[in-house]
Amino acid sequence: MTRQTSEALATVGTVAAMRLVALAVVEADDKQASRLRTGVHDAVVGSGVGGRHEVLICTDLPVGRFMHP
Repeated sequence: MTRQTSEALATVGTVAAMRLVALAVVEADDKQASRLRTGVHDAVVGSGVGGRHEVLICTDLPVGRFMHP
């Protein structure tokens, strides 16, 4: 997933869209995860809508720390 895609999905803001971004962040290396978080941040800041949780979703995910069953 690219930064632009994460930004577009965050702009949509649905649970499904944010789940896709969150899954991409978990699977990404540190550098790519940072880019994805930046995309989400840019979407939220650019939207002018306060109180959205998209940034918290992505910034709270520990990159590379999840084990898949």
